[in-house]
Amino acid sequence: MASLSDIIVKKELRLCKIDKELGYFHCWEQYADPGDQYSRVFGIVEFDDRIKRVDPTKIQFIDELIIIYMLEKNILVRLKSRSERRKNA
Repeated sequence: MASLSDIIVKKELRLCKIDKELGYFHCWEQYADPGDQYSRVFGIVEFDDRIKRVDPTKIQFIDELIIIYMLEKNILVRLKSRSERRKNA
């Protein structure tokens, strides 16, 4: 059974795509405009030239998609076997 000591929190950036632009997702932000009676959640995304609050429905995380693509194309298996051959040489 997992305990609280088994949980590791790391601050990592995740590669994502908003429309056709790549960026790095940093974190979620709960934002309430002063005077409004509601709040919203945004993703904080870093682009080449700016940092922006982004609607969560616009964020497509692509780090997993890259791994899935590489597995489908057998790229990871080839890279691993190449690495093992170099170790044994």
